[in-house]
Amino acid sequence: MTAIAPDATVLNPLLAANQRCTAELLLGRTEIQATLVPTPPYIILACLEIFERQPEVLRMIESAVDPAELGRAVRAAGHQKDRPVGGIDLLNIWALTGLYLWGREFGIGLGLWKPGDRVADVAYTLDFTRRVCQGYRDDGAFVSFEDIGGHNRCLDAATLSAFTDALEPLDDEGPAAFKRLNGTLFLYTFLDSMECRKNTFDSGPYPSPYSDDEAVIVRDYYAMGPDIYPWSRVAGGVPYHSVTLAFAVRNTEVTMTPWATPAFSPEQYLDNITRAAVFSRDSGTWAAIPLAETAAVADAVHDAHLTLYREVAGWDLPTKLLSGATFYFFEGCLSWAHEAGLGDKVDWSLSPQAAERLALLSEEVVMKLFGGLVMGYTPVDAAGPLEFTLPAAPPADVEAGAPGDHGPGAGGPADVITGSPTFRAPTVRGELVRVSSPEDVLNLLDDPERVRGLVLLVGEPGATFLSPLFDLGPAAVVCTAGTPLSHLGIVTREFNIPAVMGAPAAAALADGTAVEISTDSGAGLVKRV
Repeated sequence: MTAIAPDATVLNPLLAANQRCTAELLLGRTEIQATLVPTPPYIILACLEIFERQPEVLRMIESAVDPAELGRAVRAAGHQKDRPVGGIDLLNIWALTGLYLWGREFGIGLGLWKPGDRVADVAYTLDFTRRVCQGYRDDGAFVSFEDIGGHNRCLDAATLSAFTDALEPLDDEGPAAFKRLNGTLFLYTFLDSMECRKNTFDSGPYPSPYSDDEAVIVRDYYAMGPDIYPWSRVAGGVPYHSVTLAFAVRNTEVTMTPWATPAFSPEQYLDNITRAAVFSRDSGTWAAIPLAETAAVADAVHDAHLTLYREVAGWDLPTKLLSGATFYFFEGCLSWAHEAGLGDKVDWSLSPQAAERLALLSEEVVMKLFGGLVMGYTPVDAAGPLEFTLPAAPPADVEAGAPGDHGPGAGGPADVITGSPTFRAPTVRGELVRVSSPEDVLNLLDDPERVRGLVLLVGEPGATFLSPLFDLGPAAVVCTAGTPLSHLGIVTREFNIPAVMGAPAAAALADGTAVEISTDSGAGLVKRV
């Protein structure tokens, strides 16, 4: 295989291909903002760090192990207890170039470097990642640059057979137990990863040996015990550091994205699960966990989640941003050094510049930097950064909608507001309650009986903000921003909570309004009743 050359005629088409993948990711989610831990600023800090430091780390790794061999080594599911960072998976492979090239663009936009700087590093990073893909992918596809065919079948035949042989039909109590375990693990790993969904990973879809109309998914939950991050100490009582769920889902199409987010059709796939098994590899060998015993695991993870939420809610903004940047940088870059056996050779800390750069990241700058990722990457032979102007915010009456299109007119909110449903569900009714801050969440958490049956209205589509309330039985969630692929959309689906995303007109509804949430037609409708 010819190495990728540090030449504009070679690199610019590759940058354009990677940018198309990025645009699909960002436009599919509409917003990546989160209320509890503001993700865009810390992503920028971490990506700048990755662009500056990752090439040196990768060259050190290659001096010890061939990248293709490393790719083959990280195909395994799960990981052992006491691992300092999460497992390596498809998301890490996407990040090798995705986050690195984001860092290049962010630095160009901030004036920290020029388009033609470090071109040899850019070529090397792309080439290293391509060789990792040769070992990791069963088809060798260059992740984020080539079509991956909607799948990620990374498990070897023996491991997959062990999982599928262990799948058992769910009895009457099985679906509820599986959903609670899955949902509880989902919420904790989202929060522990500072909203970036790094510690949850699906591989597949694999053929089911039981039925042609089934597919098998293998889902890893990593890092559920104390590790290198100081906030993880709250999980000291969790009995397993990693848990792997294998399950067969019937009459459901499953598509894997290059950034490792699965898409299910129909969206509410949990109701179509026919068989499941639960495992852990904490000791180094696979051990089955009976589904009947998982309630204790879910209870311990739930307790750790509530403790961590209260802790994070009390952090000041710099602590949140630097903690998020630390996690993103360690998992996106330094975890590869650990996997190669070189964890003791790297500096497990952010550079001093990270804290200094906080002052650069005003809300307008952050919006413009992320907008630039959608508009296009800067060619390596460009004279300077690409220029574009952020669209002006629409007038209030336009943003809210006009009479006749189900938005509020001049007289106030309309009786019907539209958005995008996360899945089709029976119609529910409840009292609308606006939740705007972690303090609002904690107040509701202190009055858990009140939460049951409420319709929670939020303005940002992050998963962690509302997470302590999902176990308390809210009737539905309405978000004025985001899409079904936003983190909030993903998590509400995992908890079987109907949600309507991207409904800005709902912001005009008053607290206490009685509403009906209808998603069973394929449209998301919020109706005043």
